[in-house]
Amino acid sequence: MSSSNAQGLLGGSFIDNVKPYLEFRPRYEYVEVDNSGNKEANALTIRTKVGVKIGTVLGVNGLSAVLEAIDVSALVDDYAPQKSGYEFVADPDNTRITQAYVAYSLGNYTFVAGRKYVIVDDHRFIGTVGWRQMPQSLGVLAVAGKPLPGLDFLLAGVYERKFVVDSGNVDWQLDKMPIVLDVNYRVIPQLRVKGFAYLLTDIHDTYGVKASGAVDLGGVKVSYLGEYAKQTDPYEKDNLNTKPDIDTDYYRLKVGASSMGFFGNIMYTYFGDAGGKDAGFSVPLATNHKFDGWADVMLAGAAGGFDYGMKEWCFSVGYKNPAIGKIMVAYLTFDSG
Repeated sequence: MSSSNAQGLLGGSFIDNVKPYLEFRPRYEYVEVDNSGNKEANALTIRTKVGVKIGTVLGVNGLSAVLEAIDVSALVDDYAPQKSGYEFVADPDNTRITQAYVAYSLGNYTFVAGRKYVIVDDHRFIGTVGWRQMPQSLGVLAVAGKPLPGLDFLLAGVYERKFVVDSGNVDWQLDKMPIVLDVNYRVIPQLRVKGFAYLLTDIHDTYGVKASGAVDLGGVKVSYLGEYAKQTDPYEKDNLNTKPDIDTDYYRLKVGASSMGFFGNIMYTYFGDAGGKDAGFSVPLATNHKFDGWADVMLAGAAGGFDYGMKEWCFSVGYKNPAIGKIMVAYLTFDSG
């Protein structure tokens, strides 16, 4: 059948408003660990991203799609897992379909099905781990919407996780999917409140609340954030024989100020310990490099739980200008709970 006959049967173009994109990102990382017995790692990699955004599918207004693939190739591969005997860098050779989803928008609601990048808030609980060459993506069946002025929500079932390395990939049965519920409401311009529930099959259930906002005090903008969450046993198990036994909590407090491009922030984060249970507080789907990646040894604890808890202070100052970008100096200190 010719393409013209096919389009006639479909009543129009199969796809329209097509926008391809291409990206190259070289990256170098050096790792040295005292007394580890491994050689220093030198990892020079390049990421090639190719994708297409389809604005209209089947001629249906509001029906769109995205298809994207990423290839990560090592140009200098003196690192594990490329070679044994070297320090580890989580950018091995890999090629993957990173996004493949359809979305349908109707009024104030959008429905999504397929594999895509998912970012919730500031990546503290769910993010893309964009620090690495191969980002994290999730297979979701989701709906997001704004039913009332100032109110928005995300409700998603997660049927797969594609991690930065394939050893972290996970599939779940559709009737045992992790559930993500995120509800935000802007009470006043200076206050936004949030309630969330992240029910991660085989890992834990997390329930929490958050308040954040900013106040302009005569040219000085003062921002604040307060967040608390409780973790319990997962509501469901799929890839495990028994459920983990979890009972721990977390909170985060942050205050910042900015004026004429200059800014400063103070943040305190508390991860609860295991307390005799299977694991301390953890955020396995987060972009942990953003918060705990200053020393790679912290990443395993943030993703899997600190047995003895963790207390973390972060102080930062800097200057931000659209013409020159962002300059920041930060100091991070952490200790067991």
